Amino acid sequence: MKAAEPARRDAHAFDNGCVRAIFQVSENLPDDLCQGVFVPGRQYKSWIRFSNGNSERRPGWMFDARGMAIKLAGVPGKKLMDDEKNTQDFILINRPHFFVDDLKRYRKTLAWSCAAAGGTNISSHCSSCASRTNFTWHSRSI
Repeated sequence: MKAAEPARRDAHAFDNGCVRAIFQVSENLPDDLCQGVFVPGRQYKSWIRFSNGNSERRPGWMFDARGMAIKLAGVPGKKLMDDEKNTQDFILINRPHFFVDDLKRYRKTLAWSCAAAGGTNISSHCSSCASRTNFTWHSRSI
């Protein structure tokens, strides 16, 4: 029997870099885009994480989606989750298609994948689940 591996994120498990930055909203932002954090001239301390899309470590030269996550700090307001009260995240990927088009479908896909691999819930999902299941990912246009 194979030894248990540490639990990993289901995607973008390995980062290529993390930088501290200032996220500055353009002074000339059109009025119809001035919503939420997008206040003209506003600045936020932020962290930017660059990553590969795969859940398993692979050489950097291999084809893979690339991700960029931006975390803004000092963002007031009501949040969906209670664990971070003053932040807002933006998640980006360099591909024009993704295998799901909303969070509900993403959650269902993870639950199905985990169940097919013998797990009982999403929290037990690990990188080996996908390799132990026989299913095809379908690309959906965003």
